[in-house]
Amino acid sequence: MTWWKGLDILAKADGAEDFKALMPSALEALAKRAREVAGGRVALDRLIIAKRVSREAGGYRQRNDQADALGRLKRAGCAVHPGEMVRFVLTTGGAVPAELLSGDETYDAERYLDLLARAGESLFCFAGIGRDEILAKWKV
Repeated sequence: MTWWKGLDILAKADGAEDFKALMPSALEALAKRAREVAGGRVALDRLIIAKRVSREAGGYRQRNDQADALGRLKRAGCAVHPGEMVRFVLTTGGAVPAELLSGDETYDAERYLDLLARAGESLFCFAGIGRDEILAKWKV
């Protein structure tokens, strides 16, 4: 089963009509996951984001999550080279590499809710359901 059960639901569709018929169930699964994220009930290891690195630590012009995680790894004596993956969790204190997680961190629920809404938007945009509409329906 995937982290977001809605994908499992939509995978059962056998064509466009089935997909449309399964949308309400998938949207409810998305809302359920959003409530878990908002309530702080998701384990850190379930929230790890993996990104392929295009530059060395310090080589990014703009500050982003990968650069944040790479900087932390470099300070800890670990090197990640272009082409390799960096894995991190978005916390209230920034992007913490998975290898450096203590388990005491608090994840950034707002950031994860936005990512979840963007994922929903990519699946449902053809039906006119966007990120803002998804976030408004959650009421979290």
